[in-house]
Amino acid sequence: MTDQSDRSDRSDRSDRADCPDCPDPFEELAALFVTEPEATPPPAAAGSIVEVVVVGSLPVRASLWLRPYADAVARDVGPTALVCLDEEQPTLHLLWAPQDLASRRWPSLAVAIADLGRHISAWIIRPAYDVTSRRIVDAATDRVTILSSVNDSAIVKAYQEIKQLSAAVTPGTPDPKIGVAVIGSDLDTAERFHRHLGSTTSSFLSFDLALVACVPRMEATIRSSERMVFAEHPYPTMETVLSWIRRAVPRAESQPPASPPTPAEPSPPAPADAPASIKLAPRPRVEVEPKPHTGTREPDDHGAPAPLATYMDDVTPLDVRCPGHEELELAVDAAGRLHVIAREQEMRWLHVVAAWAGKHAGIIGRSCPGHWIDAAAAPVLHVFTDRPASLADLHGCDLRLHLLTPVTVDGRRGWYHAPLNADV
Repeated sequence: MTDQSDRSDRSDRSDRADCPDCPDPFEELAALFVTEPEATPPPAAAGSIVEVVVVGSLPVRASLWLRPYADAVARDVGPTALVCLDEEQPTLHLLWAPQDLASRRWPSLAVAIADLGRHISAWIIRPAYDVTSRRIVDAATDRVTILSSVNDSAIVKAYQEIKQLSAAVTPGTPDPKIGVAVIGSDLDTAERFHRHLGSTTSSFLSFDLALVACVPRMEATIRSSERMVFAEHPYPTMETVLSWIRRAVPRAESQPPASPPTPAEPSPPAPADAPASIKLAPRPRVEVEPKPHTGTREPDDHGAPAPLATYMDDVTPLDVRCPGHEELELAVDAAGRLHVIAREQEMRWLHVVAAWAGKHAGIIGRSCPGHWIDAAAAPVLHVFTDRPASLADLHGCDLRLHLLTPVTVDGRRGWYHAPLNADV
C-alpha cells in the first residue's frame, strides 16, 4: 500500500514538472482553510477627518451597523474613533488602534479625546436622535455621511435627509460635504444606488454626493476596542464633543514642518472641561478605571442595584455571572430553565452568555443547590429597555422584550415594567 502511494505521489510530481502552470492540488486544498494575513491600516494622518453620521433606512437594527462602518473607514484611513451620543451615556469605540492605545481607560470622554487627539485619523460622531439638520450643518465637519441600504424606501429616506440638510444651509455659507455609505449590499449594487441617488441630488438639490464606503456585511474580524461608557454630567452635546476634538486635533493645514522631537515638546491642550492637573501621558490603570455602566438600573432599599429578574414573574435571580460579562444576569424558573437577562446596551452578548450558561449548567446547578436546573433546556433570552421603539424590529424573534422605565406617581418615584411581546 505504501509503495503504491509513493509511486502515485512521484507520478503527480512528475506531471506537475511537465506542466509548471498546473495548480498544485495540495495548495488548492490548503487555500480552502488558510486565510490571507489581515490587512494593516494606514498610519494616523497628520490631520484627522471629523464627520457626523446620519442613520437612514438600514437592515435589522441601525445601531449595529455603526461599528462595521467605522471599521471600513479605519481600514481606509487608519485608527478611527466612534463616539455615540444616542445612548443613555456617551460611548467610545476605537477601531484599528494600536494595542497600547486600545487598552487605555480614561475617567471621562473629555480626557479620552484629549489623549487620543494625536493618534486618531478619523472621528465619527453619531449624534443624539433630537439633533436637527441645522445643527449638523452648522457643526461644519469635514463631511456628513448618510448610512443607507438600497431598497426603494431607503433611497427615499436618504434623499429626504439630503434635502433637509440642503434646506438647513444658511445663504452665503459653504455647502456641507455629503456622502453616502451603502450598507448590506455588494459594491456593484452600491455603485448603482450611488449613481441613481447622486443624479437625483445633483439635478434637484445641486449637491455632489460621494460614495464614502460600501459595507456588505458585519465582519467577525472587526478590530475594535471594548465599548467604553462614560458617566458624563451633564450629558455633552454634539457641539461640545466636536469642540473637544478640535482642541485636541490640530488641522492638517496648520501642522508645523516636521522636525526631530525634543524633550520639551508640548502636549496637545486638554479640553476646558477636563481638570487642570490632567496629564496626557498614559496613567496607571488604577487611576483611570471608569465607573461601571449601570444604565437605568433601579436601586434597592440599600442603594445597591436591584436585579432585573425581580421585575419578571416566575423566575428567581441567581448569584452566578458569566466571566467577562458580569453585567448580564442569570435566573431560573420553576421548570428549571435558565434565563439570560440583559439591558439593550449589552444585548449583543446574550447568545455568548447563553452558550456559556448551557455549557456550564451542571456547575451552575451545583453553585445554586436550592434550585434545580434543566441542563437540556435552552436558555431563554430577555432584553430590557426604556425606549420601546428602539426594539421594534426585534418583535417576532427569539428574544423576550421588556419595558422598564421610571415613573412618578403622587410625587413618589418608582419603576414601571411591562412585557413588550408575547412568549416566544
